[in-house]
Amino acid sequence: MSPSVVVDNVEQQFGTTRALDGVTFDANVGVTGLLGPNGAGKTTLLRVLATVLKPDRGRVVISGLDATKTGQRLEIRRRLGYMPQEPGFHRNFTAFEFIDFVAILKEMTERQTRHAEVMRVLELTGLASVAGKKIKALSGGMRRRVALAQSLLGDPEILVLDEPTAGLDPEQRLRFREVISSFGETKAVLLSTHQTEDVAALCHHVIVLHQGSTLFEGTPRDLADVAAGRVWLSDDRPRDVRMSWRTAEGRHRNVGEPPPGADTIAPTIEDGYLLLLGVDALGEAA
Repeated sequence: MSPSVVVDNVEQQFGTTRALDGVTFDANVGVTGLLGPNGAGKTTLLRVLATVLKPDRGRVVISGLDATKTGQRLEIRRRLGYMPQEPGFHRNFTAFEFIDFVAILKEMTERQTRHAEVMRVLELTGLASVAGKKIKALSGGMRRRVALAQSLLGDPEILVLDEPTAGLDPEQRLRFREVISSFGETKAVLLSTHQTEDVAALCHHVIVLHQGSTLFEGTPRDLADVAAGRVWLSDDRPRDVRMSWRTAEGRHRNVGEPPPGADTIAPTIEDGYLLLLGVDALGEAA
């Protein structure tokens, strides 16, 4: 069976807050991006997929295994790699020691084979040269790559990544894209991000979450097309426009309802995303 994720009407509540409210989607081989403002439910959803949380209601099936059934959750974890938004590092461990510790937790008991696998993921993420450095001595971007490296241990079928490019510089982000695009050729990757350029560069499938619900599901091109005919350039900022900013070339790029005869241009994923969220997108930017 090829790697797959089925999320069916999933609900998750914390006190009076409904973090997930009937989320439904399918994901298969390839890279699926989760977009949404802060508080949309992305991290909660990824924790459910990683079996850290059991949903209050609904069904989650990962490669044919039911994540809501206690007896199948351990087998799912054996097939899954998870990079949380805030990894719990042992800061006095070296990068090698930390990933080796995670490998032991993942039932890699044969020392020589395990160490070879630890070095493989360190090299894959560009960390081999700092394998002996303590976590606390690494930069924020390097610590994010340590978190990514441990999620790749054992070549998992499903990869669940929460804000994996946060804190990465442009060169590191390009290396990340190289690793994940290659991984997604045969495996299923789900990643949450605030970076629409990462979605454009990596994802064949995108889901927009808003207030715990699925607001959009489709291809990146479909998301851009939400703004088709609703993005235009002008010399001055129009009145009553939803969103407008002055570009480096000196003209205003506007998103909303264009006036007659407007100089419309091809929309981007970001344009479609901003239109979907409306005023909530402006609140997130603030």
